[in-house]
Parts: sequence; structure tokens; C-alpha cells
Amino acid sequence: MDHELEDVAEIFGRLNTAGTKIRESDIVVALVAAKQQGWIRQKFDPFLKDLEQKGFEFDPAVVVRTLAIIGHGSARLRDVPQSFWESSDQFDEHWRKTKEAISTVIKNLVEYGVLSSDLLPSLNALIPIFVMKASFSKDFNFAKAFNWFLIATRDGRYSGSAITALDHDTKQIKSKKSFDEAIEDLTSRLSASGAFTSDEFREEYTDKFLRLILYLTAFNKEAKDWVTRMSESVLTGKTMRSTKVLSPKWHHVFPRKIVKDKFEGSLVDSIANIVVLNEKANRSFRREAPPPVSEGP
Repeated sequence: MDHELEDVAEIFGRLNTAGTKIRESDIVVALVAAKQQGWIRQKFDPFLKDLEQKGFEFDPAVVVRTLAIIGHGSARLRDVPQSFWESSDQFDEHWRKTKEAISTVIKNLVEYGVLSSDLLPSLNALIPIFVMKASFSKDFNFAKAFNWFLIATRDGRYSGSAITALDHDTKQIKSKKSFDEAIEDLTSRLSASGAFTSDEFREEYTDKFLRLILYLTAFNKEAKDWVTRMSESVLTGKTMRSTKVLSPKWHHVFPRKIVKDKFEGSLVDSIANIVVLNEKANRSFRREAPPPVSEGP
């Protein structure tokens, strides 16, 4: 099987005409499947499956684009020559570095309490971190990278024209001589602040960035279960690090039913009135008022 990119594009173009939305990354995956028979099934798909089992369900586009950046230096897949995707020792080395970078960053995220991709508002914002890890393996500093990730997410750096921003930022990363130089350059492009004001606690809890910050705060403070007050809570560091997949529930401290006639809706749904619970605890409280707070452990 030996299809040129134009042949693959023609096939997918017809599918698009028929109403099936096809992305650039879908074409590349099909091209690699044609160029390297069995590679997708034997190497690419198992890696995605492994990430999913660890709680991180990535769109194939995230991994393909990371591979293209690490190996060729371009986030725009159409700018990557067809020869890049052919079987070679060089391609195998690019794939090894890509897997290693992604796996290490995922491990770092788990150590910081992020056990599921569902918690992350933007997966595109992880790609520059993957590239920095691959480019500066020896002096890579995840704490600094994660701080940048949070501010970049708040800034909406990769919303809108995400590929344009990704292509620019990752090219800059690969042009730098050190991790510190790269992270300083990336940070200089952000306008959002890392500080919070009291007014922001009035924002609605549907804001995924604020949810993430609330969750990380609970994790770092080793928040205890409302009912048991035990350290075995799903929000306690030790237990959370051993949990494979996390699905946090966003529970109103004072349920709508109790306070809807006393406060305006925006206050009821503000992040200040939200607590992170595991699914079991969330079901047990339902629409009840919060339990009294007791002192001590």
C-alpha cells in the first residue's frame, strides 16, 4: 500500500463533501498508516490507550502534532514533508522522544494532583510543555512549566487561532539554548496575571480554569472528606496519587434549593459556593445543607 498525500486528501475530501468532518490530523494518521503498515495499530494506538488508562484521553491530533514539532519543528501538519512520516531510524527516534516527553509530563501532572485530562481546560497548552521536555531534558523544570501552563490557560493563549500560536511558540522554544530561556520567552507573551482577587470568587463555577484552580487548591491543602474527615478522602494527596481515574464532582456548598430565593443566581453558582467532592459523597449530599464544620483533624 503506497498512497501519496494527494490520494489520501482526495479520499477525505470526498468524505467531507458527504458531510463527515475530517481534520488535518486525520489525514496525517491515514498517511502514516499508508507509509508504515502496522505502525498505527502496533505503536500509536497502544500509546493512546495507555494514556487513556492512566486517565488522560488525548485526541490523536495532540500526539501527532507533538511528534511533528519535536521531529520537524512545525505545528502546521501541512508543512511537514511526506518523507518525515516514512519508516526510518530517525522517525523511530522522534517517536521515542515524543513518547518519553509526554509520559514524563503526565507523570509530573499526576504528582501535582492532576489525575485526569477532564480537569484540564486546554490540552493544546500541554504541547509546548511536551516540546520543552523533549528539547531540554536535563534542565527541564516542571514546576515552572506548570505555572506557565496555568497562566497560559487563563490567558486563553491557545484558544481561537490555536495552531498559529502553537507554531510560533514551539518554533521559539526550539530556537532557545536552555529551558529557562524558553520559559521566559513564553511567559513574556502572556497578559494574564497569576494573582487572584476576591471578585473572581464571584465568577460562575462553569469556568473550567477556576474549577482547576479550586481543585488544585483542595489537593494541595489535603482537603478532608466532609463526612468522615478521614485522610483517605479522594481529595487527599496520598490517596489521589494512587487513584487511576478521577471524576471530580462540583457540589454547591449551599444548594440552589435552599438559597435560590435569598441570593441572586450568579452568587449561588459562584466558585465561592462550590466544593469538590468525589462521586459517592456528591450523591450522598444531594440537596442537603452542608454539615457543620468541626475543629481538629
